[in-house]
Amino acid sequence: FTYTPIISGWCSVGKPEKAKEALKEMVERDVTPNAFHYNYIITAFTKIGTQEAAKSAEALFRAQWTRLSTAPDIVAFQSVLVAWVSCNQPDMALSFFMEMIEDGFLPTSMAYNIIIEALENRGLVGFNQAEEFIENMWNRFEEYPAGRPNLINYTKLITVLTKSYKRSSHNANEAIRLFETLWQKSEEYPHLKPDAITYTVVLQAIAHNENHQKLYDKAKALYNDVQDRKIHLNRNFYGSYLNALVKSRQVGDDEISGLFAEVEALPEGANSYIYNIILRQYARKDIIRARAFLEEMWNKYNKSRDKRLKPNTASYVIIMSAYRRDKGGITAIRELVEEVERRLIEGDKNFAYTYEFRKFQHSLTKDSNDTSFPTVTTPSLEAEHSINDS
Repeated sequence: FTYTPIISGWCSVGKPEKAKEALKEMVERDVTPNAFHYNYIITAFTKIGTQEAAKSAEALFRAQWTRLSTAPDIVAFQSVLVAWVSCNQPDMALSFFMEMIEDGFLPTSMAYNIIIEALENRGLVGFNQAEEFIENMWNRFEEYPAGRPNLINYTKLITVLTKSYKRSSHNANEAIRLFETLWQKSEEYPHLKPDAITYTVVLQAIAHNENHQKLYDKAKALYNDVQDRKIHLNRNFYGSYLNALVKSRQVGDDEISGLFAEVEALPEGANSYIYNIILRQYARKDIIRARAFLEEMWNKYNKSRDKRLKPNTASYVIIMSAYRRDKGGITAIRELVEEVERRLIEGDKNFAYTYEFRKFQHSLTKDSNDTSFPTVTTPSLEAEHSINDS
């Protein structure tokens, strides 16, 4: 009689509590569980995503730590970290992480990635703490090669700056400093050589933090650098670069059109995120051209039926925001709101009730005779974009 299939079976159907009961029965019958039994159950608790499940995962890890002659492996350790992060308890993840290190546990670079992600919403404080972790990794890696910092660690660290609520030029400069550090270290450690993802994340950090006056030059310098180094670029890089240029308000339509042509020449081509950036550039200066570009988006989608090219709520909010500056634009805004509402009613999955769209709706429905313009900010395109964009 073996408990392994019982425990793995309960875990595979999302019943870690049942598996935990089987583990308890093993101990009562003097059958010694091994690391695999604990890992099965801890990982299953991680997938539930609640605080109670995270508590259970950590309790099992501690039990494994005290009962077995060998320490729990890194899989169990990382699973507990993920359990706390997934239920939005980064402080618990950090506390557990620090305690285990003090007890002599040696995390891998992947475990550090998880804890750096847990610090993402702490702004500069989180960034400084995460950078200290990476320094500790360098101090330990000769005795523990699995904990050697890698490119993903640094990419995660820079990403912390893209999530900072307090935006500042200092944050943008910190991203550039780290980027330059990577190139310096890559001379000795080739695995740290920046790639397109690294450039993309640095651009996102700069666009998130830098003021308009400095943003264009810093983004342009990164673009020139990546071209000089002949690094293969992808759509995500171009999306972040175009977004930075448009946010700077210092880029001309010809430069934007040239970059758009580069994106279209890529094997993956453009998507609605790229189109919305171009749309925002045009809408800022020429509403007629912006409307024509929106129509072009629809034409390309209708021909290809590629959902990645299909306009969405953000596309329409960009146009609505432009009409706020147009005398008599309230009528056009109403028509655009009605079109989005119609698509929502029809169940078009490319359209959603975003915060910006609801503000337009509210302003137009609170008083049908009101001809004033709703106060709405241009939609945040970063919200619909990530470096993992398919």
